[in-house]
Amino acid sequence: MQKTEAKKTIKLIHYLKSAECPIGTCAIEVKVMKGNRFYLAAIKEHQLNALKNTKRFKIVFKIPDFGAQNPFDVFCLEEEPAFVVVIKDNIAYFIGIEIILDYSKKSMDIEMIKKVASLEIILK
Repeated sequence: MQKTEAKKTIKLIHYLKSAECPIGTCAIEVKVMKGNRFYLAAIKEHQLNALKNTKRFKIVFKIPDFGAQNPFDVFCLEEEPAFVVVIKDNIAYFIGIEIILDYSKKSMDIEMIKKVASLEIILK
C-alpha cells in the first residue's frame, strides 16, 4: 500500500469507528483516485471476487499474524454489504460492489462517482 493510500485509509478507519458513521458490518476496498478519472482496473480480480462473494455468499478470512496484537484471528462475513471506497482529496465515496460489477465503462469521472455513490463523507 502506498503512503498516500495508507494515510487516507487510516482517516477512513477513524470515521468508521466514529458515532456519526451510518455504516455497519461490511467489506471495503479502498482506492485513492489520482487525476481526473478512477480506473476500474485498479480493483484487482481477487478483490472484486471477495467483495462480490461477501455481498452474495460468505467469506471467511484469517488475519495474518505479524507480531502485532490483532483483535482476533478470523472473521466471517455472510451476505453483508460490500463497497469500493474511492477517495479523492479528502472525500470518500462509498460505491456498492453491485454498481461496480454492472458498470460498463472502464473508468469513472468524479461526477459519475458522485452520482453512483451511496455515501459521501469528508475525511478529517
